[in-house]
Amino acid sequence: MSEPTPQEPPWEEPVPEARMPRDPWFWVAALSSTLLLFILVWSLLYSFSVVDAFAEEKLALEQASGGLLYHIKRREMAVQLAVATGDLRWQDRHRHSQQQLTALTGRVAGLVDTPAVAERVAALEGYVATTRDLARQAFHHVSRGELKTANDLVKGWTYLKAELDLEETAQALTDTLRHEVRARATLERATIASVLVLAMMLIAVAVSSFAVAIRGWLARQQRRQEREARHRYLSYHDPLTGLPNRRYFKECFGGALALARRHHHDTAVMMVDVDHFKQLNDTQGHAVGDQVLVHLAAALQEDLRQSDLPARLGGEEFGILLPETGRQEAVKIAERVRQRVVECPPRVQGIRLPVTVSIGVAAVHGHVDPEVLLERADRALYRAKEQGRNRVVCH
Repeated sequence: MSEPTPQEPPWEEPVPEARMPRDPWFWVAALSSTLLLFILVWSLLYSFSVVDAFAEEKLALEQASGGLLYHIKRREMAVQLAVATGDLRWQDRHRHSQQQLTALTGRVAGLVDTPAVAERVAALEGYVATTRDLARQAFHHVSRGELKTANDLVKGWTYLKAELDLEETAQALTDTLRHEVRARATLERATIASVLVLAMMLIAVAVSSFAVAIRGWLARQQRRQEREARHRYLSYHDPLTGLPNRRYFKECFGGALALARRHHHDTAVMMVDVDHFKQLNDTQGHAVGDQVLVHLAAALQEDLRQSDLPARLGGEEFGILLPETGRQEAVKIAERVRQRVVECPPRVQGIRLPVTVSIGVAAVHGHVDPEVLLERADRALYRAKEQGRNRVVCH
């Protein structure tokens, strides 16, 4: 910043030298301030872009690491079910999970290029190849009807050891990725802290640029948080009805049963299915079917308690978790829900559509495997449909 130029008397010609500071250190200070200001603005903008890139990379790594363990379990379950049932359709699920696992492994290797991650990825790929070959042998035996041989294979030490090594390696890779993310976060925090210190030193010169940069940073942080919040919401909610989805329902279901076992409480679950929904879609169209599902989702929540958890499990099927609820009370709640649907049918284009639901109820005192309780409720729902629909059946 230059010093004010002294005003010359109007009758004298300005002296050029008088307009400029004679001290050479002034120019050094001015040039240094300008350079430092440029570095500050560039550093701030660069650090903000790195923060955004790091946030996206962190989210991608969390998704990839979680997907690795998920598809490893899914592959193993497909093999076990194929061997137990003799149904080769599970081979398609195994193949799909294998493809997803390969894609996720490559994605992890592309996101984090460090020797530790490369070593884990190489080990993981080796165990994936080993388990894939063993699974192919098991499916081959199943295709030939040699279920006992297939069962011996998947229960043998070689297969179990390979699966165990695969899971341990995947977990180790996940831990390594988390360590890398923490290291990156520490580095980015240190970088931002340094930039902020520099900003405090140059606040008198760069106040305007600093304010604009901070506003931009806050806006990007808010957008990142909104993206993460939306991602979490979409991961656990059905986009059509707004209800929790199957993933969220099963996670809460397992927690509720664990709590019931600890406190020796009752737990009940309801499976709700719209009667003749396929016929409704075929005659009225899928748009009307979607409106019916939205209406049913709203009706389910009206007769439930605050502690109950309704969810859309897929298609026209809904599930309702009833914590601390016994068999008789669960049946009463289910009957209220069924009656509510009958008394308040959805209105589409001014016309009320007669919609009914069949409900299966299952209850347990203490703890049971979540899949077992869901299967009981599903069997009760099946019996409700066999008995004429629009009714409640308790297992």
